[in-house]
Amino acid sequence: MENTREILAAIIPEPSDYPNPLPPLGFSGDVSVNPLTAAAQIEAALTQVNQQLTEFVASANFQGDLQTAFGVYTDVELGATIIEALSQGETPNLKVLSAASMNGADGAFDSLTGTVYLSEGVIHSEKLVDVITEEFGHYIDSQLNEIDSPGDEGELFMRLVNGEALSEADITGLRNKDDWGLIWVEGEPVAVQMAYDTMADALNVGVIESGEKVISDRIGFGQGRRRDRNDYYRFTISEESEFNLTLDGLRANANVQILDRRGSALSRSNNPGRRPERISTDLDPGDYFVRVFPVGNARTPYRLAMSADPITVNAEDSKPGIGLGRLTEATPVNETGDVGFGTGRRRDTQDWYNFTLPVDSDVNLTLDRLRANLDVDIYDERDLLVARGGNRGRRPEKIELEGLEAGTYYVKVTPVGNARSNYRLGITAATAYIGEYDTPEDAFNLGTIFPEEEAKTFNDRVGFTEGRSGRDQRDWVRFQLAEDGLVDINLTNLSQDINMRLYDGDAKSLLETANEKDRANENISADLKAGVYYVEVFPNGTARSPYRLSINSDINPPLQEFSVGDLFSLRDNMYTNSDRIGFTSSGIRNTTDRYEFTISRDSEVDINLTGLRENANIELREANGSLLFASRNFGQQSEQISQFLPRGAYSLNVIPVGTAKTIYDLDIMAIN
Repeated sequence: MENTREILAAIIPEPSDYPNPLPPLGFSGDVSVNPLTAAAQIEAALTQVNQQLTEFVASANFQGDLQTAFGVYTDVELGATIIEALSQGETPNLKVLSAASMNGADGAFDSLTGTVYLSEGVIHSEKLVDVITEEFGHYIDSQLNEIDSPGDEGELFMRLVNGEALSEADITGLRNKDDWGLIWVEGEPVAVQMAYDTMADALNVGVIESGEKVISDRIGFGQGRRRDRNDYYRFTISEESEFNLTLDGLRANANVQILDRRGSALSRSNNPGRRPERISTDLDPGDYFVRVFPVGNARTPYRLAMSADPITVNAEDSKPGIGLGRLTEATPVNETGDVGFGTGRRRDTQDWYNFTLPVDSDVNLTLDRLRANLDVDIYDERDLLVARGGNRGRRPEKIELEGLEAGTYYVKVTPVGNARSNYRLGITAATAYIGEYDTPEDAFNLGTIFPEEEAKTFNDRVGFTEGRSGRDQRDWVRFQLAEDGLVDINLTNLSQDINMRLYDGDAKSLLETANEKDRANENISADLKAGVYYVEVFPNGTARSPYRLSINSDINPPLQEFSVGDLFSLRDNMYTNSDRIGFTSSGIRNTTDRYEFTISRDSEVDINLTGLRENANIELREANGSLLFASRNFGQQSEQISQFLPRGAYSLNVIPVGTAKTIYDLDIMAIN
């Protein structure tokens, strides 16, 4: 049967009576729905779709949502024009097909003819608006992109239009989803992008509890013109449980998945051949789906068994764990426990404890009396790892932390592999040593540094234990730079391994780090703007040493700058140049060659500096000058930086070391 808009004119008002006229509408195949009723339903649904699209274009998130659905390089202005045209009634042709012709899909889009197909079964359904919106998403993608966007961009677009807050996992799942299939139009197969919703017809097996529920069925057999490719079962978990599933009795290969309410796979089993499939996973209270499906052309009966055992959670099994209270010199901790043993059908895989430090303290933790290999971690209030003990076998775990800040901390004890063991946990605390220049607020003030004046110096020592008070773990030095310039910071006269860091005026934003090995002098050379800065001097591990800190500044010599442009616009995505650095011309020494480049998409970037006759280094910086990576090899060794970078603007500095002067070859390459 073929019906067009003309035969509906008897009862459908003229286009002027509607804000958005009904597009050409056809019916094909053995359709049982009444054409006049279907036209009215579609007309009403289109009015709602158009209103949602109008609101979507006007939303604050429009640009980001559009690029999420159709790609980061989507032409947003063109997208807005296409969507606005849709909302004004300039829609693709619509055609209603029988459910059999739609091959189980609610909607489909044919990019070759620009036609949206609707199943007769969805016409009187509440999901008609969503199905039309999804297929309009496929239509928009065909107008914006020459190649179909990865995954199910139609469903992604529909859910964004509906205002859903999608997680990264949701978006990734939709981008990995295959939305192509076949329908039959006038008896001929047509490849289309489809809107499947077979979960809506899932058999509801109710609440799954400890008693096993068993279902016997078959999969992969033909059902008329449509092969049985999926069996869906809906079930409910009433409390947090360990869910167990077995799919057996197979005569051919079939696999199984557990899905959430949105259809995202949570767990799966895909053993080869006739081997049984098994899934055991923890599930929160809620509704879930099981999907059984054949592999390739397999046809097989199957037995599906499901059960769920409520999870009993002890206080120590999850964070925050057992409270140990305030930890001071007068209140040490001694606790015993065990981990790795089975608790019912669930294994005890972690024990948690928490304690509070009222003041900055030196903390010592011991985990001993072990019968098998256990590990222990300490986390802070932000869930960041503070320290980890990782000894092998039955050796006791020991963690020593000096100057741990006041606050709440969490201890996690875990078995390694299948280990099971009792343990004793001991924690002690002693008030931490507070040195004379131990914080930025108490920093030694070196004063103002003026260009080309004699270096200002500070002499002290760090890493020593001061009586019973504790260990001097750091010194802070404050200085003010009078003018923009090249600042040279040197840490010398060392007897053991001492390092330093350079911070911005907030004493939090790290600018540079110097961490040479052993007794080697430390140096930081940086182009800095006028303002306040801080230097932190600290020992490496248990090192202790006197030191001499000196800081001076020179006026920045003029830079030799090279504009590279977008690496992806260059042949083979590569820029090359041969030049020299450190030479003097007209009384001015060239101390920096700066190469400014961009990458138009996220990419690994490989940088090589070769052909050196004397020592030169390279530094990769963000557009704002912040250091990202550096290569500082000795002598004539080549320098290399190879890192994955987000799209954006960057600069690369080629810098001679000391009085070095050398020729060099540079290549910068973006790797697809």
